[in-house]
Amino acid sequence: MLINHTHGRGVNNHRQFVFPTGIRYQPLKSLLRVIVYLLVICWWLPAHASSAQETAAVIALDNDYQRISASAFQELANKNPTLVLDKKNIAALVRQTSRADEAGNSTQVILLIAANIPLVQHNISDKSVATLGRLLFKHQATGLATNLLALAARSGDEYAEARLKFEYARYLASSHQWQDAYAELKAIDINNALSQKEADEAQIIMGAALQHQKKHRKAVEYFSRLKPESEQYRIAQLNTAVAYIRQDWWTDAHIAIKDALEVGPSKDEMANRLYTLLGFSQIQHGFYRDARESFRHVHLNSGYANRALLGLGVAALHQEDFIGALNAFNHLKKKDEHDISVAESYLLSAFSLVQLKQNKTASASYTEAITYYEQQVNLYNTLSRNMANPAQLSPEQRDVLQAELRDHPTLQALNTRRQLLSFLQTQPLSTSTDKAVDALASRLNQTYLEQVRALLDKKRTVIDSYLSQSRFGLARLFDTQ
Repeated sequence: MLINHTHGRGVNNHRQFVFPTGIRYQPLKSLLRVIVYLLVICWWLPAHASSAQETAAVIALDNDYQRISASAFQELANKNPTLVLDKKNIAALVRQTSRADEAGNSTQVILLIAANIPLVQHNISDKSVATLGRLLFKHQATGLATNLLALAARSGDEYAEARLKFEYARYLASSHQWQDAYAELKAIDINNALSQKEADEAQIIMGAALQHQKKHRKAVEYFSRLKPESEQYRIAQLNTAVAYIRQDWWTDAHIAIKDALEVGPSKDEMANRLYTLLGFSQIQHGFYRDARESFRHVHLNSGYANRALLGLGVAALHQEDFIGALNAFNHLKKKDEHDISVAESYLLSAFSLVQLKQNKTASASYTEAITYYEQQVNLYNTLSRNMANPAQLSPEQRDVLQAELRDHPTLQALNTRRQLLSFLQTQPLSTSTDKAVDALASRLNQTYLEQVRALLDKKRTVIDSYLSQSRFGLARLFDTQ
């Protein structure tokens, strides 16, 4: 089912409204942040720029993790001779590690590969070695993965090295280490060493890395190398559109989006993503009727449905279609989700009722919003206070915490590393290795908790601002009666 919860008056209206705070209402200022979620594979900058001291600490922790975890897993693998396979049976190793990966058994994946390093070295030119590297990076065994890369470099096989460098670049991109990812890919012969699909993905990674350095025109050159028949073409066009939007070339951005929509399925999640980006860009430039049409193409079961509903409401507000806006915001309010679009809908619903001069209902809506935001603030305070001891949280609160972390791959990676170190702490390791693992686990746990708490505090601050606006709106409503 497509989103279709508002009705338009068929006009593009540029009028701005006045929020209860007395500040002129510019919806794009609050909504443009939605665009960052539309980038492929979370390809945008972190929430804040790290200081040189923070960056050095992160690098030091990562280096220690790679060294200590690789040494510990290698030591443990050496104590398990049953894991060792015949030197000629690289296919069996790939099969076993792939089965362990499908089962979500990270430790088994890592131990299997660690126990069979001689087998990997003997078959370093086999293309399947890249699969092993990818699995190690996926399961945060980065030290062992870079050891495989070193084996390939020493072998003198440029293609084997290139394939592992590509896997390394993919990992670096997922960790937002864009300059390093770009450097790894620049060092290999992309077109000859990689398959066409991998080469296309490499072009996208390099373009995304340049986008993060604000080199948008150069980034577009990489995206333009992908042909319409490529599986990655729509991703390239999406990123091209974002590059144009950042330069305020909205006409070119809309063309890029429409080109992407023409070559792929019209009802998959990529299409939903493209229509959502198109709709917010159209709002930004005053094409409110067109924006509403774009949002209506987004399916209600899509991960972008909430943003599309919010966009529908905002576009309707611009057109002074307050009933249409209210319908969209009320539909969002019915969702039991901890989502920024749902949170904004409580305030915007009350605001729409004020525009309809339904002051009594607006007053009740503001009161409802205040209650909702107070509950949310209390929830985030509880999560932040007890996150170090999840047992003190209710099952529902733990679900909320997991949902908050789902869109943050860096935090997910840190959590995976914590779990791996917890596993190693239960294993029969040498005294020196055991002490090193314990110390590393303590440092990593502290870093993880600090980053999660910062994320929760930021979310609470946003909700707190909505709470203040709702209280002010209710007070102002009483003053005008």
